[in-house]
Amino acid sequence: MSTSLLSEATLSTSDSSQSVSNCHDFSTDIGNYLQGSNLCPSDFIKVRLLEMNNIPSNEFVYPFSVHLKKGKEEKRYLKKSHFENYPWLVYSPYKGGLFCKYCVLFAVKGGKDKNVTLNKFVNSPLTKFAKIMGADGDFSVHSNHLYHKNAVQVALDFLNTYKNPQTEIVNVLNSNRMKTVAENRERLRPIIESILFLGRQNIALRGHRDQGILNTSTTTSSVINEGNFRELLKFRVASGDAILEKHLKTCNSKATYISHTTQENIIDCIKDELLTCILNDVKNFKYYSVVFDETTDVSHVSQLSLILRYIDNKNNVHEKFVGFINCHDDAFHKEKNIVDLAIDEHENPNIEPKLTGEVLGNIVVSAMQSMSLDLNKCVGIGTDGCSVMTSVVHGAVQRVQTNCENAIFSPCSNHALNLSISKSSNVHLVCITEWNDVVSSSKAKTLLLSICTCDFVLTLYTMTEILSVTAAASRILQGTAQDIVSAENCIDSIVKNLEDKRLNSVPRTSKRQTHRSNTPASNPEEYYRRVLYIPILDNVLEDLRMRFYSKKNRTVILLMQLVPVSIINMSPE
Repeated sequence: MSTSLLSEATLSTSDSSQSVSNCHDFSTDIGNYLQGSNLCPSDFIKVRLLEMNNIPSNEFVYPFSVHLKKGKEEKRYLKKSHFENYPWLVYSPYKGGLFCKYCVLFAVKGGKDKNVTLNKFVNSPLTKFAKIMGADGDFSVHSNHLYHKNAVQVALDFLNTYKNPQTEIVNVLNSNRMKTVAENRERLRPIIESILFLGRQNIALRGHRDQGILNTSTTTSSVINEGNFRELLKFRVASGDAILEKHLKTCNSKATYISHTTQENIIDCIKDELLTCILNDVKNFKYYSVVFDETTDVSHVSQLSLILRYIDNKNNVHEKFVGFINCHDDAFHKEKNIVDLAIDEHENPNIEPKLTGEVLGNIVVSAMQSMSLDLNKCVGIGTDGCSVMTSVVHGAVQRVQTNCENAIFSPCSNHALNLSISKSSNVHLVCITEWNDVVSSSKAKTLLLSICTCDFVLTLYTMTEILSVTAAASRILQGTAQDIVSAENCIDSIVKNLEDKRLNSVPRTSKRQTHRSNTPASNPEEYYRRVLYIPILDNVLEDLRMRFYSKKNRTVILLMQLVPVSIINMSPE
């Protein structure tokens, strides 16, 4: 088969093939899969590498080599036309040179007796570009090699077999095998669909008794709940799913494909497919922001949630969750640790390593690199406002910005609003986590006396009036379509509303007392207005102004006014 035929097959792929799924150990750099390397490409990766457009993107900086000619140094550059004329030609940033993707994947030896080790374009990159064109140039010479033509033919046959498994020789000769393959796929379909359904509905799969043979008989009823997944399978059988019923009745006890191990494997496959689709969208639309937060779950495991936010061609905002990361395992317990532990922490294994802002930032950067995201295309960082995240010296945001130079930090407005409300009152309630006759009864009595006081009831009423203003704004700020300008307008309306409530109240006065407010009042309503209502309003307003009306926030908002949508919506004033 000629090279031109494979050229047409390769160039006919869609433009989206240039942005190939790159997550976990998958890489589109051909230099990672040379003979003798630790990485062995699977069939899936081989297909992606073959179908990927070999022409670099518009942002690619074409390399050059320096040569001496008549005592003068001359630069010889690679050009886009070189890749257009030779579809087998690919550039490896990892090796810093040119390779033939067909020969790297399928060529083994050269020479008449197939005993010559192949170097240029195969096991070693071409880095000198002085003699690459012409009849005797490196490109033409390699194209005419017999081992290259054989590799091209093998690549064509491989693609044809991969995309059309029914044409594989073993399948053509054995039609019964193809029938078995189709039946096995149909048996797995209801199991996979059940897992997908439970996942979409956010329902746990397993219960306390999720093992053994599944009893699908409709004549006997059991009061034992076998978990959502197994009960859903029984419901499908009762509803007339003949394929699933036949599978569960005729299969071997060790090949039911409903065990918790198989469930985990199917979930991992679904996760990889979802992550592949998300990363493809992110890379197609180029620019993105990263949103992350760290918290400790009920099992006392520190987990970091990671979200990618991007805008498509129709200006629709997308926020995609890409996973939870176990912070301690990811940072300290891997073979290649992200951070180096201190000497004392190595010597004393009982001391748990601390999760500093730098460690969290390194975890986020490592996760982005493992998904092959371009760090220079990251334009925003979103977190809460705690010191671990926002510290200028050792914060997680500062660490991420060191690697993502174009990323601008944007704190969560909804989180800041909640902090402002929570800090407006100093009321602390007793927490009872588990009951103890001696201790808990005393705490319960203290709690009952606290919530029955007049001050607590009036404070609760005051907070209810303030929260009635902020609750709607809190839901609006959580919307994916909100930007900085809309968030600022929402906060402005809250401040204005609370300021109006404050102006309608009588201010506190003080004549003789110096350490607390002098609160003369003609009736209880006026007294509590001055003692509780006005101080709480003042605290909320002061905290809102400090968090949202800082100089940095004002600068960002002014820059956002240059966006065309903001200019259109801007009033003449």
